[in-house]
Amino acid sequence: MSFTQEKLNRIKYIRVLEKFLNSTVSMLKAEQFDIEKFKQKVDSHYATVCAVEASRLDKASHVKLLEYVNMCLSRCDSHTHGDDFEESRSALLKLANLKQKAEKLLNYKKSKHSKDRFKP
Repeated sequence: MSFTQEKLNRIKYIRVLEKFLNSTVSMLKAEQFDIEKFKQKVDSHYATVCAVEASRLDKASHVKLLEYVNMCLSRCDSHTHGDDFEESRSALLKLANLKQKAEKLLNYKKSKHSKDRFKP
């Protein structure tokens, strides 16, 4: 496999994982949370993740993303219809927030000497 094809596969895999994260987090944050709809959404997105070829993940934020997907799957499998999902819900939200926080810290750059730009 060529280098460009490898890179394209990695980008596709990361985008699918990010789509999984974004859709599940939006469902977890909803006020009217329904565990059955959440499980259906997780299953449908996991099928999409399985359809894309798995690739090597180097960045820590991408590894956390994969960790979130695996944790989400394990939490959904371990709960049945009558179980209380609030503890798992808060744990999943915490992990997702930590992942997003780590990503923002990498992208943040302080504007140095900004007052010098406005001198006449």
